Amino acid sequence: MVVAKQGWNEGVLGIVASRLVRKYDRPAIVLAINEENGTAKGSARSIPAFDLFQSCMSFKEVFTHFGGHAQAAGMTLPLENVEILEDKLDHIIGQELTKEDFKQEIQISKSLKLSDISEALIDEISQLAPFGMKNPKPKFHIAYRPNDVRQLGNQKKHLKLLFKDQQYSLEGIGFGMGELYSFISPQATVAIVGELSINEWNGMRKPQIVIEDLKIDHWQLFDHRGKKHTDVTNYLHQFKKHMILYDDKNGATNTFPEQVRKVTYREAMNVQEEIEVIYLFDLPPDIEEFKMVIQKTKPVSIHACFYTENSAYMSSLPTRDDFKLLYSLIWKRKELDIRKELHAILNARGWTEDKVRFMLEVFSELEFVTINDSIIHVNNTPQKKDLMEASIYQHKLKQIEIEKTLYYATYDELVKWFQECMGLLDKPKEEVTHGL
Repeated sequence: MVVAKQGWNEGVLGIVASRLVRKYDRPAIVLAINEENGTAKGSARSIPAFDLFQSCMSFKEVFTHFGGHAQAAGMTLPLENVEILEDKLDHIIGQELTKEDFKQEIQISKSLKLSDISEALIDEISQLAPFGMKNPKPKFHIAYRPNDVRQLGNQKKHLKLLFKDQQYSLEGIGFGMGELYSFISPQATVAIVGELSINEWNGMRKPQIVIEDLKIDHWQLFDHRGKKHTDVTNYLHQFKKHMILYDDKNGATNTFPEQVRKVTYREAMNVQEEIEVIYLFDLPPDIEEFKMVIQKTKPVSIHACFYTENSAYMSSLPTRDDFKLLYSLIWKRKELDIRKELHAILNARGWTEDKVRFMLEVFSELEFVTINDSIIHVNNTPQKKDLMEASIYQHKLKQIEIEKTLYYATYDELVKWFQECMGLLDKPKEEVTHGL
């Protein structure tokens, strides 16, 4: 990548080149143009597989000044040579590198526990200075679940992680990594690599790690439940295989991003390949079928975007005594105009209108009553049937179970449920008896 423009501050070009390499996994050259003298001056950063210095030396006549090493360089060249520089480097890269070479590597000196990190260790490391190409500053690796994750700065450009383990604690600061905040779920174990330093503030000194890179190598659940409009566009560049699941009874909504595959829960039963990211915009109509979808797709990220206005779980299921009381009332009257009597029934029993209408629908399906234009007639010779025989009653029970499991569960309970679906929980071992 070669980018050039007039007016850029020469002092930050190396930092910009490093960020381009980090973001795009490509060697990058950033140049400030000086149109008065017709030159371009700037900095370059590379990836481990590409020796920037040796490659540029093979056509050194392009430059007015050039210096550096395999992974970084500074240069000045005539403005008309900028395009020549890019073409020549593209040609060399095309001959020497494969697709697998376009990645960055960080050499880790050691993996540490929080109890290993102290001011004494950092002072000891500083005695190895000066650091440079032949004597790189040590980079350390730690992996813990952060106790706190937050964004810093007026524009939230920076990331701060707080790790704790018993009496030990460590802050990690990721400059320019604020956008990663959304990709760290509450239970994530975050592996970070960086350089140790001392943070001094208001006369206080404490160790910190300046994060160079971070990694989460397990599946994650992102909880957006209860939000009426969930915007997931921020997550779309994270992976390649995305899928939105929705209930075809509700229909696709405008919140669905255009570039993401949209599948109903019924259609998802036929999906055979693994999907990296799944967005759940509606509660599934069948929880057992939904389990099978999760088992097959094995998503790396699940975004629970459920929202419900008419909750079956919160409205509660009428008790058998409720059904008895309402049926007793209808039996005594033989005929009941629900339009005229509804408010009196609600006031007398403290029921909601939805509860009464639900019980009437159950009675109608079981043929205990007939309902014509809001007039209820009792069936004088009904067959004995259980409430569970009514499909509408069973559907209500299923709705309640789905909401209880997926919508009203705590975050930890929902994580555990998905882990069980994907077979990620350790099963209890059978007790060994007599060596068998």
